Order: sequence, then C-alpha cells, then structure tokens
Amino acid sequence: MWNYKQEIFDWVTQEEIKKRILVITGPTASGKTGVSIDIAQFFLEQGITAEIINADSRQIYRDLPITVAVPTAEEQGNISHHLFEYISPAQTYNVAEWRKDALQQIKEIHARGNVVIFCGGTGLWIDAITKNYTLGVAPNEEFRKQCADKTIEELYLELLEKDEKQAKILGKNRKYIIRALEICEELGTKTGYAVESEPEYDFFIMGITWEREKLYKRINERNEIMFSDGFLDEADAFLEKYVTNRPNALTQKGYKAHENTTNINTNDCGFIAHGIPEYLQYRNNEITLDELKEKMKQHTRNYAKRQMTWWRKDSRVRFLNRETNKEVDVSEKIVSESSKKNTKFKY
Repeated sequence: MWNYKQEIFDWVTQEEIKKRILVITGPTASGKTGVSIDIAQFFLEQGITAEIINADSRQIYRDLPITVAVPTAEEQGNISHHLFEYISPAQTYNVAEWRKDALQQIKEIHARGNVVIFCGGTGLWIDAITKNYTLGVAPNEEFRKQCADKTIEELYLELLEKDEKQAKILGKNRKYIIRALEICEELGTKTGYAVESEPEYDFFIMGITWEREKLYKRINERNEIMFSDGFLDEADAFLEKYVTNRPNALTQKGYKAHENTTNINTNDCGFIAHGIPEYLQYRNNEITLDELKEKMKQHTRNYAKRQMTWWRKDSRVRFLNRETNKEVDVSEKIVSESSKKNTKFKY
C-alpha cells in the first residue's frame, strides 16, 4: 500500500511551500478530481491549506459542465478551485495563455501561504508548467483576418506544406490550423515553439490509473451517467449558442466522422469537446441514440489511451493504481512495499 498522502505532505513541507508544487494527472475517468480533493483535505487536517488549479484544456470553458466533467460545487466542498469554466467557448485560447494565467494563480496562492495542486490530464499544458516552456508567439489578428477568406482545404494544404506532422495531428479544425499557421508565420516553423528551461519550482507528479479494462468500464459508466445528468440538453444548448455550421456532406474524413456525416471541424467555435461532434451527427439524424452513446464511449476510450501513451513516457510521473492504492510501473510491474515479487500491470 502506498501511503501517498503522507509522502506528498512530507515532501511539500520539507522545503518552503513556495518551492514545491503537486501535480495530479492521468487519463480521463481515472478519478484525478477525487484524489486531488482528498489530498487537499489531508493537508487541511494537518493545518495547511491547499488550493487546486485546473490543468484540463476542456474544463476551462463555460457551458459544458456535464460534458467535460467539471467538479461540482459539492465535490469541491471547502477546497478552493481555480481556472475552471472561465473562458467562453467562442474565444480562441491556447496553452501559452493558460500558462500565463496558471503562473499568476501560483503567485496568488503562494502569497496566501497555501499549497498549490494542479489537477488535469492535458499533457502539453502540464509540461508547459513543469518543464517551464517558453511559448512566445502572441496572437496575430492581422494574420487571422488574412486567413478568414480561405477555405478549410486551402488552410490545411498550407499547413501540410509548412508543418506536415502538425497538420496530421490537428486534422481539419479551422481554429487549430489557423493558430498553427500563425506560429509558422512568426517562427518559420512550429519546431522550437516550446523551448524548455529550468523550472522555478519543484514538482511531485502523480498519475492516477487503473487496469485497462477497469478504466474502460469506468469510462463507459461515466458516459451513461452523463446522459442521465442531462448531456443531451446541455449539448443542444451549446450548439445553438456557439456552433455556427449546419449539416454538410463530407468529401473527406474529419474529426471522428465518417463520409456523408456532419463535420463539426468547419465550425467557428473555439474548441471541440468529446461528445459534441457525435451529438451534432445525432441531432442531424445521421446516427441513432445508441450509436451516439457507443461513439462517445469509443472516442473517450481512445483519448484515454492517448493520454496514457503521453504520460507513460515521462519518467517523472509516479503512478497510483487507484483500485489497489499501490504504486505501479505502468510499463512493467506493480511496486509493492511488502513484497519483491513483480506483478504485471496491464495497460
């Protein structure tokens, strides 16, 4: 059994609180929120206040609390949470802007003499803080105006020419492509966009995970709960408010879409949350309710796998098997304090 709460508390309080920061990460539906709040409560019981900063690139947006699983007021309890639901989905917002906001929150929390806990599963955002990335390309409104008259195909082909790897990662999402081209315009290439340097703080990075099949079961169950909590109404209201495109036949494959189904990537919304592209297809009578649910579950499982691929390459992360509360090596074995026997951990 890993007594992680005590170990983290001892680590944080060994040095000046302003020097050490805790990061809780891991795949979607792993229980990051619950663990971060539990740890904050443990600190509180020891007479020290901890505050949580969001490091999830979807939970920053308003109007989709069910879809992106924002911690409820009941879950947050008496623990202060920051950078949740503070950006309009109509607004373009990137990792550089979040990093600036997060650093400001760190300073304010430390000024109160409190401990900082980051919680979220967006790998690039967490790296931007823990690896102290320099992200120096500011928004270029004049360049964006020049892109406004170009089709998504023209923009995509332009990015393919300038940064083929990034184009294939982003897909045909207008907002993301324009941002990538904007960076290319400034730097000549996206290479070197994130420059790593020695961080100002020390970080304890803990990942939360489960055996693969159990995590997938949690994802499926959470998707069902989303529907019972009102996902359909929330998604419909979101589309009416923010998504300007309407049904159109695809001549190519878009984000998790198939031929002859609606492609949400042509929309003018600042971002796409898991569930929204699938819901748009459902609302346009292209898929059934059961197909909607299955698509959402599959795409969320795929996303969780990508998250684990990101984090399992990072030797700084110490993983907690949430079911057993043991520390695990996600690539090889469970680390047991009471036994030297190696047990394979399947993910």
